[in-house]
Amino acid sequence: MKIKLITLSLILSIGMFSQNLTSKKGEAILPEKGDWSLSIDANPFLYYIGNIFNKGGIATTTAGNVVTNNNQPPSFAFLSNGQAFTGKYFVENNFAYRGTVRVGFGGLSDRDKVNNRMLTAPSTSVNGYPDQAKQVENKWTRTYTNFAVSLGIEKRKGKTRIQGIYGAEAGIFLKSTRDKFKYGNALAVNIAPSGPGTQQNVTVNLDDEFVGASNIDVASAIGINGANTAGLGGTAYARVTDRKNGTTFGFGARVFGGVEWFFSPKVSLGGEFGWGLSLSRTSASTTIYQSTGNANSANPSANSDIVGPTTIKGAADGSWGFDVDNNNIFNGASGSIKLNFYF
Repeated sequence: MKIKLITLSLILSIGMFSQNLTSKKGEAILPEKGDWSLSIDANPFLYYIGNIFNKGGIATTTAGNVVTNNNQPPSFAFLSNGQAFTGKYFVENNFAYRGTVRVGFGGLSDRDKVNNRMLTAPSTSVNGYPDQAKQVENKWTRTYTNFAVSLGIEKRKGKTRIQGIYGAEAGIFLKSTRDKFKYGNALAVNIAPSGPGTQQNVTVNLDDEFVGASNIDVASAIGINGANTAGLGGTAYARVTDRKNGTTFGFGARVFGGVEWFFSPKVSLGGEFGWGLSLSRTSASTTIYQSTGNANSANPSANSDIVGPTTIKGAADGSWGFDVDNNNIFNGASGSIKLNFYF
């Protein structure tokens, strides 16, 4: 709270020198017919200025004592997955068309080292204590896509540096994610080990699990019956190799209102909130599992096991909502303060 008050006082001191609608150089303060505008999130700038006066920022520790102030300057890198760019074009001094665009895509990966289960235990004279057992690498990759676009109109009211804004907009949005898994231990069946350190059968077990990925399931719980257990008397598991989480497509419309304050010619701080209605539908997910089991349940034998892929489709779903919170239906921040440039 202290940071915000100091920041606001600083900005007021900049803008209070004049309440005229032209600067000392004769420049227009307010947007005019034919102007364009670009809006970005102002919070990083406000916090940076406030932290300078408050000696805040990111504290670090040296010898157990907090001693430094790493107040990082703002940059366009602060735009995160939930941000959007808004542009406007003024057809009249108090009337503009506006559009919001968000295009985001990216990915992340995680790697785990696990014991090599493809070989039997070595002899005590090879790789014995205190040497580490041989290991292999598992990899989880997630990719995502987010796209949103909206168009609307905006009207303004006021003849001073403080301008009220209101209007309406509508748009569409689309988002999807996909998970892929690669496992260092290849599943294997129908192998008779010939001694220490030789190839053996490999089934799915909890060593292949990534935290938070939900990539290991009990086989019978997802409809895979007859899968091999992970050891004598153990549980039969299946592991995910590819999961398409479904694509969400939606439509939304909302009305909004807010305020802008022009502290400099054609530069303003503003905030808005709105009421919106959204409708969306998510397509069915598709998950490919991998497990081992016996393909001949009528006449099983020791040599009839296989490594089987199983494709499971999820159910499609839909949703609708009416909200007035900080996130508008186009996935851009609507409750935060905006820094607006007009040119």
